[in-house]
Amino acid sequence: MFTISTEELVKESQEIAQLKIIKEELEKLFCIQFTASIELQEDCHEIIAIIESIGDSNNLKTTADKALQTSKYLSILANKYHDLISEKDINIIVSHSNNLKLWADVFIAVSEVHQDFTENSSLETLKEWTEWIELFSEAIDGQNNFSEETWINIDKLAKKIIAVASVKNDNESQNNHYKRRLKNSASFILSSSESNKSSTSRRLVIGKQSYQELLEESQRRIHRIDELEAKNAEEAKMQSDIVDFLEKFLK
Repeated sequence: MFTISTEELVKESQEIAQLKIIKEELEKLFCIQFTASIELQEDCHEIIAIIESIGDSNNLKTTADKALQTSKYLSILANKYHDLISEKDINIIVSHSNNLKLWADVFIAVSEVHQDFTENSSLETLKEWTEWIELFSEAIDGQNNFSEETWINIDKLAKKIIAVASVKNDNESQNNHYKRRLKNSASFILSSSESNKSSTSRRLVIGKQSYQELLEESQRRIHRIDELEAKNAEEAKMQSDIVDFLEKFLK
């Protein structure tokens, strides 16, 4: 009989949230804005400090509170300095604010899951897991910055849920109702995972070489174009343009 433990759920939810990536992206963005205002610089440092403290907490409700606090501060920052920050960067800040607010809801839902998930779970347990997975589905929908490894972990979790939530009869009981909701959400998550794994890995294989290996080999061979002897100025310029293009494309 398949079982998904609450410990596994907590671990996966915290890792998939990838708060470290959010912190790194905001740090990179804030570095550009630091020279605009001393006050802005101080506010940015305060936000980064809060994000760093999120990962130090072992209590999910505390984690959720800090994520909500960061979300609020990012929203205030975007409004307060809208005249100093570009519209593009404002949109990035607002996006992270919304994302952190949603993950806070996910963490709260996880903290309210009290029992492992099995095919014989009680109605109360099924409701708790359903509340979590529907928020989780919303949190990962449209995400494009997850690593391939993270999508693989999401994939494994979704497959386990589908296996546990399988309905073995047509009885329209409340238990089966929640099992179907769990299975439908897990199927959506699995579909998102498959789609994103394919777009992030793009493992094109020619012969025995993967896409990544071919990319690295191409990067090593760019300089050989310069060794070709141009017959005239037009060919020399064309070779130079090709090298410039490839160096940018293959970075």
